Amino acid sequence: MAPSSPSSSPPPARSSSSIFPSLISHMTPEQLSNSIMAELSRTRRKSGDDGAISTRQLQQTCAKLLLEFESQIRSEYDKILSDKLAEQYEAFVKYTQDHLRANKTNHSMSYVS
Repeated sequence: MAPSSPSSSPPPARSSSSIFPSLISHMTPEQLSNSIMAELSRTRRKSGDDGAISTRQLQQTCAKLLLEFESQIRSEYDKILSDKLAEQYEAFVKYTQDHLRANKTNHSMSYVS
């Protein structure tokens, strides 16, 4: 069998109907680069090193930025989830009240012993 060649089809298009609209366009590559450079500058000032950055410094900086971004995503997700659950609960309460009202008007509430 011949080895399969990589697919030349384009990657799937990103959906424009994300539940995280503020995070989709949160950071452009330039903004990400600027954030990394700013964090590296802070790291250099702390260590007093003005030379080239080490791989370890770059890894730590990227890890820190990823954790911050993950925290933002989790926070927004929690808010969206909370809003959706509240919306679902309100719909359930309305349905239940409507159902009880409909049954109350359709049936007499007589108690026969």
